[in-house]
Amino acid sequence: MYLYFVRFKSAQVIKYKDAYIVRVNKGRGAMSLGQFIFLFSRYENEKRVIKHEYGHTRQSHILGPLYLLIIGLPSIT
Repeated sequence: MYLYFVRFKSAQVIKYKDAYIVRVNKGRGAMSLGQFIFLFSRYENEKRVIKHEYGHTRQSHILGPLYLLIIGLPSIT
């Protein structure tokens, strides 16, 4: 996803602690996958959203592949 958005969608990438924030101009919401945080829209309190998503990045480091089952799947539903 990172390569797609950076290469084809001209996304802006910012380093935040040990994660990369990818700002995409289209879409809604935010999502964390491993060390990448995707922000699909602008937020009034963007710092709070980034901190929240960074928490998911830390969970991903702890849980490894189980992150998608334990955190990701319930979040989507």
